[in-house]
Amino acid sequence: MATSIKLKFTSSKIKGKTGVICLQLIHNRKTKFLRTRFRLFPTEWDKQKETIFFDNSDRERQIYLQSIKAGIDIELKQLDELIYTLEIKSDYTIEELTELYTNNSFNGYFFPFVDYVIKNLKNVNRKKTASICMTAQKSFQRFLCGQDILIDNIDRSFDVWQNGNWATHVDFEDFCEYILPYKCIDGQTLDNWREYSKTAYGTGLDLLHYCALYKNLAFKACEIVNLKLNKQLNPQIVLQSASLPVKRLRSAFHKPFGTCHDYGFIATAVLRAKGIPVTIDYTPQWPFRSMGHSWNVLLDNFGKNIIFVGCFSRLVLFRLPIHLY
Repeated sequence: MATSIKLKFTSSKIKGKTGVICLQLIHNRKTKFLRTRFRLFPTEWDKQKETIFFDNSDRERQIYLQSIKAGIDIELKQLDELIYTLEIKSDYTIEELTELYTNNSFNGYFFPFVDYVIKNLKNVNRKKTASICMTAQKSFQRFLCGQDILIDNIDRSFDVWQNGNWATHVDFEDFCEYILPYKCIDGQTLDNWREYSKTAYGTGLDLLHYCALYKNLAFKACEIVNLKLNKQLNPQIVLQSASLPVKRLRSAFHKPFGTCHDYGFIATAVLRAKGIPVTIDYTPQWPFRSMGHSWNVLLDNFGKNIIFVGCFSRLVLFRLPIHLY
């Protein structure tokens, strides 16, 4: 018998709080509800069409809702694949489908995966190890202020390091400092920024593969991307007090002006997504005038620090102690 899948919205008991999108499964006249990690306000859900309602939201919120819709589509596709697998093998119960879905669905995030690991540890009576994992999980959640990390971002970091062209000289210690970090600035919105930054502003990098001198040279790749950023973004520097901070990378791309820190953030994200080892350095206060400054630093193939201003300048060879961010 076929399994019916519907999306349902469960509102919060507290007025003004977000509710949860649930998956309703019906099989052999039995019904199961599965909670997802996707949360919405009641005004953002169309009860009749059982889908997300975008018209009442501003542009920033619509971007968030689009990401939720994409996540739900992935969940539904995964469910369809699990049902197809079960139907090929034999008849199945809704409990078996629910258990299989729960064990295989982390919604692409880190903490649901940790929950799954802790559950398995408890099942095999490794309660002490499970307790240690729970303590570490809570501490990490507090550190992230309740946000979660997309596992895909971690996978992409290792992929561009191990299989990319521009980090062949980077060891694991430097990889953890220059490429792996899940955010580029404090307070950055933790979305799939590596996914949409990897293909952006990289025209011409593929051609370096045909040159024996440049095919693995991080310096040249960084210079090409940074000049491409300069040409397409046309950056305009303003004082810190005249620019509101934008923490979401997608939105930062569309700012008509910004500070040196803003453009350093953009450059760091785009370059790291491509596997080019870059970080941000700064001085909080100049000794001879007011205010401070921040810039980018590239770790080149010879272990030297090369400084440049993100989205602006060409790269300059320069040795200096850096404060990794």
